[in-house]
Amino acid sequence: MQAILTQTELVVLQWLAEGKRIPEIAIIRDRSEKTIETQMSDIRRKLDVSNSNHAVAEGFRKGLIR
Repeated sequence: MQAILTQTELVVLQWLAEGKRIPEIAIIRDRSEKTIETQMSDIRRKLDVSNSNHAVAEGFRKGLIR
């Protein structure tokens, strides 16, 4: 069963794939770094991966991001 990411999580994952760091994503999204960190934790859990780089790789593999 494929993990379902929210639209917000997909946007955060896409920014991460484009090389942005959490502080930069927080500024772009007008959210706190803690909020972005929580979203990244949710993304990693939903994709069943242990780190952000693996999340990006899974996002590409599953066609969630480009």
